[in-house]
Amino acid sequence: MQRSYFIVAPAAIAVISLTIYLGGSLIRFLDLLCVFFMITLPLLMAMATYSPAEIVDCFAVAFRKEGADPAMIEKGIHFFSILRSYLTVTALIAFMIGFILIMSVAEDLSRIGPKMALSLVSIYYALLLMLLVTIPFKAGLERKKIEMGR
Repeated sequence: MQRSYFIVAPAAIAVISLTIYLGGSLIRFLDLLCVFFMITLPLLMAMATYSPAEIVDCFAVAFRKEGADPAMIEKGIHFFSILRSYLTVTALIAFMIGFILIMSVAEDLSRIGPKMALSLVSIYYALLLMLLVTIPFKAGLERKKIEMGR
């Protein structure tokens, strides 16, 4: 993982935010309960497989320049793969919750829009977390693994 991640990730967030702003309103994409759900559930599930210390180590090994343990690199690759899977499943669960809420108010068309937005924003958050966390960290660790093989 390159240190430039701390420049590229905020730049990516800025591009996404600007696109949303120019297309409408940033506030429509903010739902604190959904953010909480999309971060907490995957992390809790990850803690069923990895201890909090191991999770921290998986993030830390991605930034270690030298002396990274090959076993820890493998563990990090596995962790970020699992975290990506948990994010995907969590997004589907959140979408289904939103869809069930839509069905519960189907007779009132004015209430469908906000519930559909909640369903879709959960998928948005999962994709954003995958883009900014799981994919770059896993790719950085896989690159480290390849470079160690030389």
